Amino acid sequence: MCPGPASDRYFHLSDEDVLEFQRIIAKATGEHLSFEAARLRALELLDLFYLIHDPEGWEQRRSDFIHGYDLPRMGSLDTTPVLHPRPAPLDLQADHREKLGRALVMIGNGRHWVRARPTTWRYAVIALYEAVGHALVLTLGVEVPDPGDGLHHLTPLYDAALGKGSKREAIEQLEVLRTTYLPVAVSNWIVQSKDLPRLFIECLEIL
Repeated sequence: MCPGPASDRYFHLSDEDVLEFQRIIAKATGEHLSFEAARLRALELLDLFYLIHDPEGWEQRRSDFIHGYDLPRMGSLDTTPVLHPRPAPLDLQADHREKLGRALVMIGNGRHWVRARPTTWRYAVIALYEAVGHALVLTLGVEVPDPGDGLHHLTPLYDAALGKGSKREAIEQLEVLRTTYLPVAVSNWIVQSKDLPRLFIECLEIL
């Protein structure tokens, strides 16, 4: 597999990122990649991760690239993002402790990446949503609200577990980010990137 369309434009790997990836690959596999080979391998893995976790967003990026939409646009054009909410119901049959553990690891590993590339906030939001959701399900036990349309699953879980507590606004923001804003540029999110760390702290305090 090769990096997807315009991966280098979307992920913006710095020289330091590539060098660190070289060291990781050498330590993990004994393979010593050239700088360019390491850059392409890292882009390939990032692109694959994006494809797995957000296939629609990946296809939209591919379409944008093919049609030249990533080129500068005329100032008179309306660039307001069009929002298309997508259901994100939690898997109530899953091993919730395992899901929670994996999500927390993903959040921890993502701290460096969000500083280097704000686009990776998308994956951090997915992980936070999973962590909070499965933690609430564990708290509730058998009394878990039905996911309904899948667009509003997290907030009812929070209300059932903790009532209308002080973190409800943060939960609502997380839910909207997860279901509605992932395909949209992070700069156009309802929560600005500078405020995302605070949102994460408030949500993680629930656990």
